[in-house]
Amino acid sequence: MTQNLQKVLIIDGYNLIEAAPELFKKMPTLESRREHLIKIIHSTPHLRNVKIVVVFDGNSPKGIPKKYQQHNIQIIFSGDQQKADQIIQDMVRREASGKSLHIISSDREIQNTASDHHAQISSSQEFWKRLRRNQSNKRSSNKSDTANKEELSQREVQEWLNIFRKGKPGDHEN
Repeated sequence: MTQNLQKVLIIDGYNLIEAAPELFKKMPTLESRREHLIKIIHSTPHLRNVKIVVVFDGNSPKGIPKKYQQHNIQIIFSGDQQKADQIIQDMVRREASGKSLHIISSDREIQNTASDHHAQISSSQEFWKRLRRNQSNKRSSNKSDTANKEELSQREVQEWLNIFRKGKPGDHEN
């Protein structure tokens, strides 16, 4: 095994969905919630260069394989024979050496297995908080950039003050 550490993020899919009900409550089906989760993960800039594995309990939807790749995200369905938790724990045991694993789950057994194998652990709630913080930092950075571009010069401010005090240029006072 090579010592080339590859960063891998392993996510307990339904556990992460359940940790943010405000994002998913209006979606009528599990399929729509899963798709939305994948879109959120894919659209997160700091996760684009990370190998991501999202594991869901149960069978894949009809016509979709049990394992498939979408962008940089591998999606795995546990099927009827196993739970997502078991698959995640097996992945941690198998891949902990030689990879930098970061596990996202609030499940205590998964966290214990990850800890035993020196993987980084974040609860699903911590992950959402970090994601929101990163997005709000990005938004406030964008707003301050926009605000700076839209600021009036001192001369422009003075011109507007003069207009409001005296009326429009060209207006004559009587």
